[in-house]
Amino acid sequence: MAKPLERILVAEGDPATLDTIVDQVLGPMGYTLFTARNGHEALELALEHQPHIVFAGLDLPGVTGYDLLAGMRSRGVMPYAIMVAPKGAAEAQLLRAFRLGARDYLIRPVREAELVNTLDRALEELNLKRDRDQLSQRLGTANQQLEKRVRELTVLSSLGKAVTSLTDLAQLFTRLLDGAVLACEADLGWLMLTEDAPADGTPAALIARAAKNMPALAGLKLGAPWDDGVSAMLMQSGEALSLTGEPLARLRAGQAARTIAATPIRAKDQVLGVLVVGRRSDHAFTERELALLSSVADYASIALVNARLFRGLEARASRLQRSYNDLATGSLTLSVGRELTIQLAGARSALEPLLSGARGALGQRQIETGKQTLEHIDAARRLADDLTTLGEAPQRPANPRPLDLAALAQQSLARLESEARRLGVVLHADLPPFVLKAAGDAAQISRVIDRLLERAIKVSPHDAQVWVRVRNNNDGLLRLSVQDVGGSFSAEQVAGALRGAPGQVSARDPGALSLAVVRQIVEAHGGKIWAEADPALGATVHVGLIKL
Repeated sequence: MAKPLERILVAEGDPATLDTIVDQVLGPMGYTLFTARNGHEALELALEHQPHIVFAGLDLPGVTGYDLLAGMRSRGVMPYAIMVAPKGAAEAQLLRAFRLGARDYLIRPVREAELVNTLDRALEELNLKRDRDQLSQRLGTANQQLEKRVRELTVLSSLGKAVTSLTDLAQLFTRLLDGAVLACEADLGWLMLTEDAPADGTPAALIARAAKNMPALAGLKLGAPWDDGVSAMLMQSGEALSLTGEPLARLRAGQAARTIAATPIRAKDQVLGVLVVGRRSDHAFTERELALLSSVADYASIALVNARLFRGLEARASRLQRSYNDLATGSLTLSVGRELTIQLAGARSALEPLLSGARGALGQRQIETGKQTLEHIDAARRLADDLTTLGEAPQRPANPRPLDLAALAQQSLARLESEARRLGVVLHADLPPFVLKAAGDAAQISRVIDRLLERAIKVSPHDAQVWVRVRNNNDGLLRLSVQDVGGSFSAEQVAGALRGAPGQVSARDPGALSLAVVRQIVEAHGGKIWAEADPALGATVHVGLIKL
């Protein structure tokens, strides 16, 4: 039979009562017992041994049972106290003991059966308390783990948003390193990337791109090579590792931390760099923390792949923007538009097999980035189409056909709904329930509506509204209006873009070239286009077409 866990102190000045409690009942049960015949001795034993249960006589010599209760309570010792009262004790005496912390009582002479029942009640309450404490401890541990998981998910979520919103790689790498240190509960960290390999075939150097809480003695300088003794090994092995103690102390990284976790930054089979976090203590990193560090490294990989994918596109866009300011109407504009269309079609053809998996599996983030790149390419192709249109100088349709202006507007809204939703812009339509027919070429007028909507969506901030309205102008014209509620360009700027020559479009307005195309198409149809502003409603572009 296992020995009971409870420690019991018996403080009793009456020898017969002490013999009954200790020798006849508790002793044979195997409890760890401490006995005292006066209050001073009882208080010393209680403070030294921290008993679970105390039997104490109210009339102890010297320090009474009341004083013993008060003394233990003042020193933070709170056992299950059972007071032994003399026969005929007044109710007030017992109430005073309960106020001082007593939980039960016995009356002399103490009978064994009553003593055992009282002890059972004490043990039951102590066991319940232990169960509550254990449950509370488990709940506390579970809450800590849950809070940690929520913090990890919050960090990873914010890093995902940073990857898609930040274009400055230095700022992004700093954010990623901060997230890695926080998620892994580390004290410091650094991020290394490879530079282009030298022509002589020597290994590419590792350049420090981000650092957090690094001591000066480590010698790390951003933008400069740094050999931490760990990153070069990871570049060769491509496997994450954790180091602590003497093996780390012999390396340069050991000057910064006593424990580190490091993981490679990979893009498919190529290692692009290393992400390292460290602690100033010997507390080793867990497998879960290594997995979190690897997730942050994946974000860094996505950022680098994004930069590579967009570098060529940005260069082409930059050349295109410079060309906007130099081009004039005529054959040069037409030639450039057609050449750009060919080049962008080639870029799209090269990217589509990559996204389809024909050249190797891609991660979900890389696929999403590629899809965004395709959207930018398609936008650039539309700009190239606009250049071609300017060069061709649209002519009035020889045989204009009746077209339903409201239906064309509804079709344009449907085509651009997903783009508006992606940019956080809400599209609204105010269209007549009956058919209003205008004379013109449906394809060209659809292009007019598309370009006006695209521009309004681009210049509008998040949560802004864009309205499309069709009205009978009662002057022989049908009027189509596109209003960018909350847009960032005034009617004067829009009007300037409408008046400007194709080679003089504003570089600040992403839809200025489209406005020039819209003007040529509308005027070729014998219509008119103008802009107006309302301080509360934003800028509105109106198109008037000949009514049938």
